[in-house]
Amino acid sequence: NVKRVLSRYHRVAGHYSDSKVLKELWRLAKYHTPSKQNANYTQAIMDLGATICLPRKPLCSRCPVSNNCRVNLCNDQASFPQKKAKATRPEKALAFLIYRNNKEHIYLAKRPNRGIWGGLWSFAECEDNETAVTAAIREHNLEASIVSSLPKFKHSFTHYHLWIQPILINSPGQEKGYHDINKLELGVPAPVRKIISMLDSLNRT
Repeated sequence: NVKRVLSRYHRVAGHYSDSKVLKELWRLAKYHTPSKQNANYTQAIMDLGATICLPRKPLCSRCPVSNNCRVNLCNDQASFPQKKAKATRPEKALAFLIYRNNKEHIYLAKRPNRGIWGGLWSFAECEDNETAVTAAIREHNLEASIVSSLPKFKHSFTHYHLWIQPILINSPGQEKGYHDINKLELGVPAPVRKIISMLDSLNRT
């Protein structure tokens, strides 16, 4: 409550979680605290925050210090105290290589038990750049060739966003590790399910 009152009265920019903001609020608190009857002052400012300077819809018309309150003078009570800025999650990018053989079955490999999508089945993957994609395709099958790129999409994790570029590839003469997506009973991650739906839509057109 005290932090809110001081933040509004002095129009302190930033959130309490910022050490600089907290330091400034402590400085202001000490500045306002009288040398005598400080217990009364402390109780009064706490009561002010609890009954008048409310988190939402503060009762400024009833506030005894509203004439000197900078936030009230600027009429932007709703903006203070300022909210904590949301941390921006970093972004990463991968290419999913969707190998499709003569029977139009797709290649899926089981992922390691540790790491993202542990133990689930997924497409081959590499960095999302032309050099990495070309090298990965040659390593898989020298006769493979790119058919098309499906729409890129974003999959979000707790700590980062992952941009996925699905690339459809013809891989003739391959059988091992290929699966019929119409009869797929393997556990797959959400992005793989999304791509399989894309492929299903393409097959119907």
